Amino acid sequence: FLACILVLLAYPAVASAGNLYVRVDKSVQKAWVVLNGQTLYTWDVSTANERLNCGKNGSFKKCQTPSGVFSPVLFKEYHYSSAWKAVMPYSVFFDQDGDAFHAATASELMDLGRPASHGCVRLHPSHAKIFYELARNHRTVIEIVDGE
Repeated sequence: FLACILVLLAYPAVASAGNLYVRVDKSVQKAWVVLNGQTLYTWDVSTANERLNCGKNGSFKKCQTPSGVFSPVLFKEYHYSSAWKAVMPYSVFFDQDGDAFHAATASELMDLGRPASHGCVRLHPSHAKIFYELARNHRTVIEIVDGE
């Protein structure tokens, strides 16, 4: 929570009316959702499991959720990833590499709170729907960090 306050001080425009800020801390697998300077939600998430192979053509490349500050680049209420042969409801894409916040499937729910994805940020389906609607309707800043 202190980290959210520090970021709001560093990014004062985020705290103004109509702005949404989400911070994901990969070290604790949590997301904090802040609207107009007020923390609305704290959610368990799943980011990349770096032991999984995200390489192509037989090469090994560890999976990673990128760190940094992002803004949504695409919203898809119902997305199917042909690369991963996976459904990704309520997708909020935040980079050009196809990384997104999206709903976890029923079989992935037990993994929330620990690294398990190929790079996306998985959310509980009800949280993904809330985040999708908030991000579509507000200026959104996404910050993903490796730890406090």
